[in-house]
Amino acid sequence: TGYFPAKAHTSPVSESWETKDFATFTFQLKKGIRWWNVPPVNGRELTADDVVYSYHRIMGNGDGFTKPSPFFLKSGWVNLESITAIDKYTIVFKFSQASVQNLLTILEQTSCNHISGPREVVETWGQPGAPDWKQVVGTGAFMIKDYVAGSQYTLVKNPDYWNYDDRWPE
Repeated sequence: TGYFPAKAHTSPVSESWETKDFATFTFQLKKGIRWWNVPPVNGRELTADDVVYSYHRIMGNGDGFTKPSPFFLKSGWVNLESITAIDKYTIVFKFSQASVQNLLTILEQTSCNHISGPREVVETWGQPGAPDWKQVVGTGAFMIKDYVAGSQYTLVKNPDYWNYDDRWPE
């Protein structure tokens, strides 16, 4: 098979991806994506190491994690052999068999396919099954200001949000 690059954005956090064999996929992260400016990450930039750590946590195969998430066992990710950070913004996914389905697995929006939080959060508060809402740290446009279980939550704009809508860039 030939070189198969994608020029369009493939996910909210990646600039591009490429593959030569549909078993190995290289993704380039967007630069300038920041975690919320709250402890323990204090607005630091999202890196390839964060992505790898998150997948190791879900897959149970690295960074001290030895047991996969129950969601992982029911997904296409079981064919993933490794995920590696090549540099600050480059991630390589390596699957055991070549298949276009591997790309779909990476791009699919499921509970196994999201960055679950930075290492500092897990190291500070542990790995709870359902974390205290005050311990949630993300990169999204809105941050959790208040939460009342079963009733309501209040969100505030993330002043450091990295993405924008082309139609309304402000």
